[in-house]
Amino acid sequence: MTFVQDATWLILGASSPLARAFVAELTQETCQVILAGRTEATLREIASQVGSSCSSARTVTFDMRDPTSFGDVVAACAETDGPINVAVFLGGQPTQAEVDADPALIAETITDNAVAAMTLLHGLVPLLRARGAGTIIGIGSVVGDRGRRKNYVYGAGKAAFHTYLSGLRSAFVGTGLHVMTVKPGYIQRPGQPAPGPKWLVTEPEPVARKILQAAKSQRNVVYVPGYWRGIMYAVRSLPEALFKRTKF
Repeated sequence: MTFVQDATWLILGASSPLARAFVAELTQETCQVILAGRTEATLREIASQVGSSCSSARTVTFDMRDPTSFGDVVAACAETDGPINVAVFLGGQPTQAEVDADPALIAETITDNAVAAMTLLHGLVPLLRARGAGTIIGIGSVVGDRGRRKNYVYGAGKAAFHTYLSGLRSAFVGTGLHVMTVKPGYIQRPGQPAPGPKWLVTEPEPVARKILQAAKSQRNVVYVPGYWRGIMYAVRSLPEALFKRTKF
């Protein structure tokens, strides 16, 4: 099993800052890209930026809370030739306070961070198997490693996605397909306050660069930046009696 350099890339959730940075990394190489997201105008704007670098940049709209729209994504991939790589940047992150005030947000949060991606990927599995090669990159989060009082509903969605990706990775053994789970730490979003301590916050561009490098090496689970592996090992290792008393 090797990384397919000239495959078509399907970018799910293409308008997110990290997805945009990842697409920018792809444009440094010869590629075909399918940009998938909710807003056509935004997708076209991204496509116009990468079209001169990639051999092909297409767009397809879908709504991650509307499974009936997922067929358009699968159809767009079916129209391509050769292997397909998939990068999943879907997600939504209400604060825990917002969820506590409106428990209806729980279903939306789990859908945005797990159910939509799992359903879409499973719809693509027959096509990916038929092509016999390709890589799936699933963007999870370090918060999915252990429930924290600050964001445990969001973390539950990411944990579910991590488990799905792990199972899919095993199911693809011997098929020529590979699945990589990415667990980023705090990533700065343009125009927003730092999401955590400044010394732990990273810009999207270096994270995207590391993700592509790891995909080429066919890594299984990647923490980005790498120091989060040690941080989360320490967090997971804390006995529950102590962990529940922390404010981490």
